[in-house]
Amino acid sequence: MEALMKRLNKISGGKVLDVATGRGEFIRVLKDVLMDHREFIGIDNSDRSVAFATNAFAAEPVSIEKMDATAMSWSEGSFDTVAISNSLHHMDKLDAVLSEMGRVLRTGGHFLVSEMVCDADQSPAQMTHVLLHHWWGRIDTCLGTTHRPTYTRAQLDEIMRAVPLRSLESYTFSYPMENPHDPEFVDRLMQMMDPYVERISEHVDFQSLKAEGETLKQRLQDTGYASAQSMFFIGKK
Repeated sequence: MEALMKRLNKISGGKVLDVATGRGEFIRVLKDVLMDHREFIGIDNSDRSVAFATNAFAAEPVSIEKMDATAMSWSEGSFDTVAISNSLHHMDKLDAVLSEMGRVLRTGGHFLVSEMVCDADQSPAQMTHVLLHHWWGRIDTCLGTTHRPTYTRAQLDEIMRAVPLRSLESYTFSYPMENPHDPEFVDRLMQMMDPYVERISEHVDFQSLKAEGETLKQRLQDTGYASAQSMFFIGKK
């Protein structure tokens, strides 16, 4: 994490585009860690996410727009930095999204990707996060939302090396968690699980996913929870 932070501290963001911005968490991270920036724009195809992020940044110089990441409205080279976080496994047309990000990035600009991985040297508590995330993903899939399992490090490396960049650096990191068995945090997670799976109560896979959820609850209590490891890629066009 320290090496990654030092590297990001040296990047001047300029005009930054955050793709699949969701609630805007990655914008907040980049605002804190980049050496400087001129402007942030976040895009998402979800009305709910756009409304949330717009409200979250109401008092800040950040623009949020609803847009299809496979067909962006900007001309080539419009941004100094393009970024995406924990969204590659949500994309129906990943190649098209990465291609568009490259198109709107100026020559010499930075291409930033942060994505959770399902392998690496995960601790038992981190593996709880992986298993939970994949369980949530299968429920989302039952509802018609694209949410594939997260990638391995090798898969992510292959994806990123297919993007036409002049250089590519990769870092593996995880967010520290002081107490994986924090009872308040574990209880909050467990309270979220029943309402999540009940959304597919009429689906053929409901009973099996509900039973898997009960197993995961027990794992949460026994093993705890910590943020899974992620990979961070820094490329240059």
